[in-house]
Amino acid sequence: MMSACIARAQHCLDALPERWRGAIEMKYLQEKEAAAIQQELGLSEANYWQQVHRAKLRLRACIEERINPAKRQRMK
Repeated sequence: MMSACIARAQHCLDALPERWRGAIEMKYLQEKEAAAIQQELGLSEANYWQQVHRAKLRLRACIEERINPAKRQRMK
């Protein structure tokens, strides 16, 4: 069960735009500080937080859809 959840999450992470994925991986998987990520990606503070926010929204939607595809059908 856990490996299926990890596979779903990895699929959704891989589907993110490259820069969003990089910011999320550095923040949550590599546990880097925001300032270091901003510098490495060449982002302003506002743009960094905007990318993280948008990436989290897209990850959530993707994971929810993969866990419960019927929910998406009902919403259409």
